[in-house]
Amino acid sequence: MIVSQCCGRKHSEKTKQKISEALRGKNNAFFGKHHTAETKAKISKAHLGEKNGMWKGDNVSYAALHDWIRNHKPKPEFCEDCNTAEPYDVATISGDYKRDINDFKWLCRSCHMKMDYKHGHRKPSPTTPMIIKCEYCGATFKRGHGRNKQRFCNKSCAGYARGGWR
Repeated sequence: MIVSQCCGRKHSEKTKQKISEALRGKNNAFFGKHHTAETKAKISKAHLGEKNGMWKGDNVSYAALHDWIRNHKPKPEFCEDCNTAEPYDVATISGDYKRDINDFKWLCRSCHMKMDYKHGHRKPSPTTPMIIKCEYCGATFKRGHGRNKQRFCNKSCAGYARGGWR
C-alpha cells in the first residue's frame, strides 16, 4: 500500500541531500571494503564491447577504429607484407573501414603508404604523373594532377564512351 502511494513522486532537493549524507562514510554498506583483482577483472569483462554503454559499434571515427584494432589485433614482429621491417601501422585490406580484425594487417610505414596509394586514400606527389586505366578500352596512360579528371586515353575513346560519334 505504501509503495503505491509513493509512485510518481519525486524527492525534494532537501530530502535528496539528507539521504546522501545518511549513506556516507561508515553508514555506507561498502565502506572500508575493496574489490579483489579477480572481481575487478570480472566487472571489466562484463562491460566489454556491446555491453558497454559507450559502445558505438561500426559508427566510430577513423582514429577510434584504428585504436580499437591496435588494442585487439596482436602485433607481429615484422610487417605482414614485406616481412623485413618492424610494423608501425594497421591498414585495412579491403579499403572499407569496418570493425573486423581480419580486414586489417600490421604494416611498416613504407608498405602502408603503398597500400594507401593503391586504395586511393593518398594522392601521389604532384611531380609524378599518375598511371590511369582508360574506362573505355582499358589501356593505361599517364595523367597529370590538379583539376584534370581525364578518364579516357584519347578523344576517340571518350567519344565512344559517351554514346559513339555522331
